[in-house]
Amino acid sequence: MKSTKKFIIVTFLLLSNLVAQDFKQLQSFAQQLKSEGEYFRAITEYKRVNNYFPKNENYLSNLKEIADCYILGGHKLEAINEYNNILQANRLDKLANFQIAKLLHELAHYYESNEHIFNYIEHFNDSFKDTLMLIAGINYVYLKDFVKAKNSFEMIPDTSSLFSTKKLYISYLDTIPRIKNRKMAGVLNLLIPGSGYIYTEKFETGIATFVTNSLFATLCYKSVKADENNSAVLSGLVFTGFHLGSVSGAKQSADNWNKLKHKEYALKFKPPKTRNNK
Repeated sequence: MKSTKKFIIVTFLLLSNLVAQDFKQLQSFAQQLKSEGEYFRAITEYKRVNNYFPKNENYLSNLKEIADCYILGGHKLEAINEYNNILQANRLDKLANFQIAKLLHELAHYYESNEHIFNYIEHFNDSFKDTLMLIAGINYVYLKDFVKAKNSFEMIPDTSSLFSTKKLYISYLDTIPRIKNRKMAGVLNLLIPGSGYIYTEKFETGIATFVTNSLFATLCYKSVKADENNSAVLSGLVFTGFHLGSVSGAKQSADNWNKLKHKEYALKFKPPKTRNNK
């Protein structure tokens, strides 16, 4: 009986040792693959570790490694999914909260980024809250809601390590670029062909439009004067179509100008690269 118990104990210890060795080997192999830039193979191995050993001490850190590999591999949505898995286990995980907000911003999902921030920010009272509020303010800038952007920046206390960034970004809000009025661009092109394009600073297009419209108008006038009805109708239709098209084009030009200037302006507001957690 004693020998049987001894055998069972020894067998159990041997099996435990083998399992521990397998875990360490798989974990080490996953880390090696990541260090070598084999991100998707590393993801497979990290997942294998967590599937084979669901109660291992590195379970959550492995999820973070998987998410990081997705980021390094350019798959940000998959990384967000992994960080959400982490939050299911620990809503207060700062890395997961920061990365989800930041990655959604980088994917231009500004509403979703702020929705996430304001769903979780109440759980934090330290400087990490300031980091989230900074990202929220930047999202509002991209959404062109400058009042909410300023309010978000002003919620960062003067004692925060982000105070200088807050002051800088608030000063940027005093230099919001003026937009071009799309209706004005259209009306200008309607009255004086090409002037709507010049208003939106597309000078070459404006000049070309004026010259082309003038040619069609001249052709139409000469056809009417020469009593060439068919030619007059055709040139009149071409002139009208081109002219009305240029009115629509001027409006689109104003929209494109506004988008470009807003993008250039918004790029001055840079989200933090790492979470502020001091």
